[in-house]
Amino acid sequence: QPAWSPDGSRIAFWANSGGQRDIWTIAATGGPTLAVTSDAPTDWSPEWSPDGRWLHFESDRGGSMNVWRVPINQRSGRVQGDPQPVTNGVRSLGCGRLSAAGTRMVVMGYDRTNDITVANFDPVNPERIVPRTTLRNQTFEYCDPSPDGAFLACSSHGAQEDLLVVRSDGAETRRLMDDPFKDRAPTWSPDGKTLA
Repeated sequence: QPAWSPDGSRIAFWANSGGQRDIWTIAATGGPTLAVTSDAPTDWSPEWSPDGRWLHFESDRGGSMNVWRVPINQRSGRVQGDPQPVTNGVRSLGCGRLSAAGTRMVVMGYDRTNDITVANFDPVNPERIVPRTTLRNQTFEYCDPSPDGAFLACSSHGAQEDLLVVRSDGAETRRLMDDPFKDRAPTWSPDGKTLA
């Protein structure tokens, strides 16, 4: 999601480093990157104000994903103050874009739930897929089935992203992690005894 500054001198973007997602800028001609944010909250979707004085972005730093902004010098990329909330709500917001005059912003509101379907298929006839179970309105994603198919290892989503294991019929859910780190996309070992 790169975003050009209004004068074309810098590009803002988000990057994930060690599980931490922050906003950065780089000169359009290349060179070193400068951090706009460098903290635990998930930051993404940068958008410059038309006058180049503010960099807007989405962040969960207030608990749920909302629009924030930070004062910035568009030529140097130096931040000139702390992030400030623009919206304040419990429904997640993302992909904010400002009008050319900077007087209006359109933003996507979303609720993240997933319907996860476990299906049997025949490797000899791969077009034959038989749905077995559908786990509706789940707050987890990026699931990997265990080698025996009895469990799913998944990532939860929200302000805290942890790993969990779910019986493939939905009968039981166990949280494996409970920490501030963004634990994502688990994968079973071939023997089903460990997760990466």
